[in-house]
Amino acid sequence: MYCEKEGFDPLFKAVDLANRYDLMIISNKGLSVTACRKLIDEVCGDNELPLFVLHDFDFDGFKIFGTLQRDTRRYQFTNTVETTDLGLRLADITGLEREPAAATRTSQQKLREQLANNGATEAEIAILLHERVELNAMTSDALVAMIERKLNEYGLTKKVLPDDALLAETYRAFHRSRQLRERFERMESEFEATEIKVPKDLRDRVCTILTKQTKLRWDDAIQIVLGATLEQVQAKKQEAKEKSGDFTEAREGTRRATSDAKKRTRTARSGSAAGQMERDAQNARAGDAPLQLASESRSPSPAPARTHALADARCSRPRRKARSTAATKSEFMRMSCSGDHSPTCRSSGWLSIINLFCEPLR
Repeated sequence: MYCEKEGFDPLFKAVDLANRYDLMIISNKGLSVTACRKLIDEVCGDNELPLFVLHDFDFDGFKIFGTLQRDTRRYQFTNTVETTDLGLRLADITGLEREPAAATRTSQQKLREQLANNGATEAEIAILLHERVELNAMTSDALVAMIERKLNEYGLTKKVLPDDALLAETYRAFHRSRQLRERFERMESEFEATEIKVPKDLRDRVCTILTKQTKLRWDDAIQIVLGATLEQVQAKKQEAKEKSGDFTEAREGTRRATSDAKKRTRTARSGSAAGQMERDAQNARAGDAPLQLASESRSPSPAPARTHALADARCSRPRRKARSTAATKSEFMRMSCSGDHSPTCRSSGWLSIINLFCEPLR
C-alpha cells in the first residue's frame, strides 16, 4: 500500500494494519520518487502483487495515482502493476472540509486532460478545478474504516500463505530451532561453573590493546585477551552491523576513496603545472630571455599601460568562477536533498504462525 503522506505511519502501527492485512506500507512526501517506483515495479510486478494507493482528493493526488502505474519521462516500468485506488474519491469526501485548489498557471483545458488521464471522472474534475480535500480532513477512525472497507471490497480478507515447499522448509527450520534451544537449556542446567581466575594485569592488557586499536571498545579488547584475533572481532562487529542494516562504514570507505582520488588528481595537476613553469624558466635562462609564465609565453606581452589591468582580470577570473561553481553546487545539493526522500516500507509475514504447530519434543 502506497500512502501519499508519511505522517500516518504511527496510526497504521497503532491499528496493526500491516500485519492484519499482510501489507507492505510505503510512504513518500507527495509525488513518488523514482526509487519508490522501482521498488513497486520489482516487488509488485515481479511477484504479481496488487498495489493500493491512498492519496488526497486534489490534482497532485490523482497525478500520484497515475504515475504509479504508467511510464513517465522519469521512470519506465518493466512490469505491469495491478493498481487499486483507495481514495480519496468523490464518494469519500462527503461532509469533509474542502480547501481552495492550489494556484497554477496551467490552463483549465490542460488540467482537465491530465486529470482524465490520471483516472478522474467528469464529476470529480468539476470539483478538482476549484477545490481540494486532504486525507488530514478525516478523523483517524474514519480513515482506517475507509481503508479497511476498500481492502475488504477488493477481496483482501484472507491471510497470505506461501506455497507448500516454503511452508515445509520453514516448519523444519523452526523445529530444528526448538530442538537446539531445548538441548541448550539441558546443557545449561547440567553445567557446573568452575572458578575463573581473572588476570591481575587485565586492565593493563586491555589498555595496551585499546592504545593500538582505538576503534575497538573495551569489551572487544577483553575478547582479544581471551584469545580471539583482531580479524575475528572486526568480522563479528561488521556482521552484526550489516544484520542491523548499518552500512555506514561501507559508505565512509567509498567517500574516503573518492576524496583520495580527488587529492591525487589535484596533486597531479599541480605537479604538471609546476613542471611546466620549471621548464619555461630553464628555457628562459638558456636563452637569456626574461622569465615568463607559460601562459604569457604563448601570446605577445601586453602593453605596459594595461599590464596591471590584465593581471587583475586574470586573478579575478578564477575567483568569480569559484564562487559560481560553489553557488551551483549549493543549489544542486539543496534541490537534490529536497527531493531525496527515500521511501520507507514495513512488511509483516506469517512465520510466527508456524510456531503454534511446533510442539516441544519432550
